[in-house]
Amino acid sequence: MSIAKKALPAQANRALLPHIREVMENLELRNKEAEEARKLLATRYQAAYARFEKQLMLLNLKGSAKQEEIELFCKEFKHIMPSRELKRLIKVKIHQAHPATSHLPQLLDASMIKNIEDRLEIIHAQTLYELLRSPRKSTTSALFQAAQALYADEVRKHPTAEVTTRIELAGFAMNLFKTDEMRARYEETLRQMSLQQLLKDITESTRRSEIKEVHPRQVLYYLKKAEEAGWSEEEALDQLKEHGRTQQWFITVPQRRAEKTDSETSVTGSIESISPQQAHTNGEGAYQARFQRTIRRNVCRRVKASILILVQLICLTALMQRKPDFWQPIRQLLTWGNQAHVALLALSVKSFQHYAQTQLAAYVPITTLHDSIAVLSLLLTILINSLSIALILTPGIPILFILIGLISGSAIGLRNLGKVLLTAHLRLYTRREVAQTKDIMLQPAQRGYPFEQGWNIENLVVEEIVGTFHELKQNWSTATDIVTDWKRGRNWFIRHWVSLIKTGCRLAGLVQDGLSMEISALCASLYITFLLLWDAGALLCIGLLRIIQALYPRLRSRTLPCPDCRQKITIPISICSTCITECPQRGPGLYGIFWYRCQGCEAKLPTLNLYGSRRFTHLCPHCRHVLNY
Repeated sequence: MSIAKKALPAQANRALLPHIREVMENLELRNKEAEEARKLLATRYQAAYARFEKQLMLLNLKGSAKQEEIELFCKEFKHIMPSRELKRLIKVKIHQAHPATSHLPQLLDASMIKNIEDRLEIIHAQTLYELLRSPRKSTTSALFQAAQALYADEVRKHPTAEVTTRIELAGFAMNLFKTDEMRARYEETLRQMSLQQLLKDITESTRRSEIKEVHPRQVLYYLKKAEEAGWSEEEALDQLKEHGRTQQWFITVPQRRAEKTDSETSVTGSIESISPQQAHTNGEGAYQARFQRTIRRNVCRRVKASILILVQLICLTALMQRKPDFWQPIRQLLTWGNQAHVALLALSVKSFQHYAQTQLAAYVPITTLHDSIAVLSLLLTILINSLSIALILTPGIPILFILIGLISGSAIGLRNLGKVLLTAHLRLYTRREVAQTKDIMLQPAQRGYPFEQGWNIENLVVEEIVGTFHELKQNWSTATDIVTDWKRGRNWFIRHWVSLIKTGCRLAGLVQDGLSMEISALCASLYITFLLLWDAGALLCIGLLRIIQALYPRLRSRTLPCPDCRQKITIPISICSTCITECPQRGPGLYGIFWYRCQGCEAKLPTLNLYGSRRFTHLCPHCRHVLNY
């Protein structure tokens, strides 16, 4: 800033000095200036908060953001609210950084790769696995043996160009498959080469077009081939974007809403583009027109369905009131139908009398006409009675489904609870067996049921119940979808009854799911209460026995020196008489009050000398000397 520019604000501030002195000397003016200052600060804060909301919205609209960007955002708007509150408002997915290249295996030398590629091209092979005729899942030792066998076989043959090439490739294979580290470097090199080949193919395809744009189908093809080569979708997409920046490409990133077909390049479902905008403007008009037609059609359907449901609710309300004169209008309607039938028959008889006197009776017999009129009147009566019965049964169908949900909900809830409890017990035993077979370090002994197994079963029950009831609800939803698909293209009468069944299925699913969940939650609450009471009683008993052990040495293991190493022994090692397993002698505690389980055979071992702990063989924990204890 020049001197003139600095002087102008200084002169303006100097001119304000008399006004400042006047304000400072007058209390009323000072309060007025303070009020205006507070208003100005509030206005600036509102503007800053509006800017913060706009930037937060733009940040949440992004697909993902890096951690550094989140930290800079929190640092910039820390005057609005604390960083912890800001991070709660940020809903964007945080982009996880890929592992550093130092953690990945190193690539092979470029000269070695070129020599291998040149020789593989001579024998028309792609990789060394194809040369050795071994799958890529083979072990390193098996591949090394296959390379040795190939080398020994080719050396005995007459030296030709192809034989020499195979010998050299076998030597490369023995070098690469000698250790797991070299094989990992070769695998990583193949992975990088496959991605570079894909990028090269896309570059050749884009080079022919004036607009350097990678279309959604090309991106999907690239991602599919990259996944087959061992790349994750996120890593492959990042590599494509990085390559696109260097080539100055427009990349249209698709959002797959449906699964791809078995074809490599075909895509089912709509594709949403984020860049450039011209990629989706062509079908926007057709989409808007189709959307408006769908909205109008759905509005008409919803209005009709609402009217039918309103009539059903009125009928249902009348049924629930159970007034004595409720059935009187329906009975009167049936009576009117029968009277109409009788009147029609009487009118027919009178007409037949006049008809017999006419000349048409010679051409059309009176019996035929009588039968036709009788059949028509009977059909009319059946139609009137059917409509009356349909009006009566209209509110009864949802009630019937609700009753089905009430009856089956309790039974299904108890059945699922028992099934889940059995599954939880089996999973616990399987988990311990797997831990023993895999040499996992277990606890010194198995804890008591109220301290470990009971709570593990409770957690498993909660997980299984949620999944089971979700599947139960999905069954009713599937039935509703089937009924909805069936009513398409039908007339209004069939659609009305199908709508009733659809409503009944939804109500039955809600009632059944809610009742089953309530029963299971009630049983789970009782189970938790029982476990808490059990825990409290067990802890009280353990504390009492510990006090008794401290007061009465007869119940406690004696502190004696070992006769061999002369070390003091507090708790000797016990030998289980069933499986000959060393088990540390334990007092009353979380692993058992009066007994605890052996880790080898789960046999009961006593915790007190009164219950037979002296009958077991004991060892010194220092020198493993057998004690006469």
